[in-house]
Amino acid sequence: MKIMQEMSLLDFEFWGDAKVNAETLSLHDLEKVEAELALRWPYGISDVELNELFADDFQLIMDITHL
Repeated sequence: MKIMQEMSLLDFEFWGDAKVNAETLSLHDLEKVEAELALRWPYGISDVELNELFADDFQLIMDITHL
């Protein structure tokens, strides 16, 4: 079974390297990233995919913060 929920990045509980990376971002950065990810994934993203994005492709997240 798949359960999806809508939540803010501010409320998401990252784990592992993603948590370390997310903690380096400001509130403003997280809001900017959240808006951009909503455009790129209009139907949502799973918690594992989101965590992997922050852990394994943090350069993309950093690029978004500098748009």
